[in-house]
Amino acid sequence: MESIEKINKKALHGKREIYFVFGLLLICFFVIFFIIMLDLKKKEEENNIVSVYVKEDADNIFTSKDNGVSWLDENIPEYFMTMENKEIRMDEGNVLIMLQNNGDDILIYGQEFRLFRWNKDMWIPCSMIDNFYFTQMAYLLYPGCSCQMQCNLQCYEYKRGKYLLTKNITKKDTDKKVELGIEFVIK
Repeated sequence: MESIEKINKKALHGKREIYFVFGLLLICFFVIFFIIMLDLKKKEEENNIVSVYVKEDADNIFTSKDNGVSWLDENIPEYFMTMENKEIRMDEGNVLIMLQNNGDDILIYGQEFRLFRWNKDMWIPCSMIDNFYFTQMAYLLYPGCSCQMQCNLQCYEYKRGKYLLTKNITKKDTDKKVELGIEFVIK
């Protein structure tokens, strides 16, 4: 027969093993939890949407986080582009945008859009599918007016992610070009 002392040592050793395994499991749980939280934070930052921007030149960029209701630095542009839905389903295929002219100039614009996809830390242009083109028509947008346009996403190669849709406009009777842009997410 084993002595009580040996039995107690074996029991104590068994408890230590259980505590050791439990401690390792607890550490693994916290490490996995921490990794998941970091990944969620990263995805949240990637999906942050600036909403609207207007780029007149390198020194004059306007940005809004609330679809043109207010502008950062209280710097309000004369014209901009907005959209109703900032999240588009993959199967929708069209983006409805609104061009707004609050300035004194007549604006000229066409049907062409450019689409960019966010990739880690930069915007990458999306390729257009073969045999697709924009009709080169010119439209006028008068002061104090707005218009709706649709961009057919199906003419681009796209997938789920964060996107930037841009459109160039020109002030009538000048050569001044302005780039309008809006961010959205395809889910």
